[in-house]
Amino acid sequence: MTKLPLPEDLAKTIVDLWKDDALTVIETTGWGDDGKYQYKTDYVEHGGNFYCIGQSRSGSYYSDYHYGETTIYRASYEEKTITIKEWTDLSDMVSFEPKW
Repeated sequence: MTKLPLPEDLAKTIVDLWKDDALTVIETTGWGDDGKYQYKTDYVEHGGNFYCIGQSRSGSYYSDYHYGETTIYRASYEEKTITIKEWTDLSDMVSFEPKW
């Protein structure tokens, strides 16, 4: 799949709409804690296209958060079926010494 550049003006418009809660968030990771930093990813739809918006922050619930740079890129969504094969024991294990 060829990656197309995301025009900066479109990216800014989408991020502004996202910050104003004017876009429907289709899926979100919520704030994941990674020690000193936290990360969040939202997938949104705008104009029939999907976008991934990432945000990072540092700080504490008990003090101020300091937000890092917001990232955005166009994304696609597809459902995949995964088949898992595994062996299952059907009896108890028996151990013995070979006689050869």
